[in-house]
Amino acid sequence: MTYSLGTKSRQNLARVRPRLVRVVELAIVLTMQDFCVLDSGGARTAEEQNALFKKGVTQKDGYKKLSNHQVKADGYGDAVDLVPWVDGKPMYDDTWARHYPVAVAMSLASRQLHTPIIWGGNWYESMDLYPATLEGVKEAVERYKIKHPGPDFIDAPHFQLAP
Repeated sequence: MTYSLGTKSRQNLARVRPRLVRVVELAIVLTMQDFCVLDSGGARTAEEQNALFKKGVTQKDGYKKLSNHQVKADGYGDAVDLVPWVDGKPMYDDTWARHYPVAVAMSLASRQLHTPIIWGGNWYESMDLYPATLEGVKEAVERYKIKHPGPDFIDAPHFQLAP
């Protein structure tokens, strides 16, 4: 089955850097798991970032600690949150079972478009450094957990342009 981005997801990509938008647009065609771009998952102003910080959704306050989601001087943010879309609504899966196929699709798309991506499942490695397979993304998360033991903010929906 081939999926496509809905109107709301496209609107949520409006302030995201075009290179990353192209990766998302290709990933939705490649994915085995439908996904959406969350309202707060595209680019954000400092005020929007701070509101999410106050809700406990993010560790970045938007002022002292900036997020890659935040709009830069050129009007674009460098990150996006993609959440599996199931039965007409976003589905957060604590087991990550639905997030892994989205990560695989983003990895494949980023390779095809030569646009390195960092995923919130492994903040240390660009996705082109590990296999674009279910096993590859699962192993990347496990490597991250070993390198960074203890509590951490591992963020399955988060994808950002690599520096």
